[in-house]
Amino acid sequence: MKTKILIVDDSIDTRVFVTSILTNYDVIEAKDGVEALEIISNNEINLLITDYKMPKMDGFDLVLDIKKKNYDFPIIIITALTSLEKKKRMLRLGIDNYLYKPFFKEELVSIIERAIVYHKTVVSTKKNLDLATGDQSE
Repeated sequence: MKTKILIVDDSIDTRVFVTSILTNYDVIEAKDGVEALEIISNNEINLLITDYKMPKMDGFDLVLDIKKKNYDFPIIIITALTSLEKKKRMLRLGIDNYLYKPFFKEELVSIIERAIVYHKTVVSTKKNLDLATGDQSE
């Protein structure tokens, strides 16, 4: 089964561009955070790529909601906003990467691959620790 990536951006051009890069993945698109949350609640998502500034629900509120609901997948922000304060705000929420537009195709692919491998390693390690300690709380 292919890794499922959700791309959230109000720009259809950005969604089409990012989707065209991710041919090895199963890609789902959303135009804003509200639509993204609906998709997340009905699908098993392996990685989220979202813009920061969007109508209805921006990337910050989307990530905040995801974290509150304890969804567990890597999150990458792709944005034209170069505000250091906004970047720090997102990093404090526990996102995996913050990428400025424009970006190189290879840069995005590398970030995605590393995030997926890292996340799988963390999940596997946690499961092994839970087994070793007898914690079967999942």
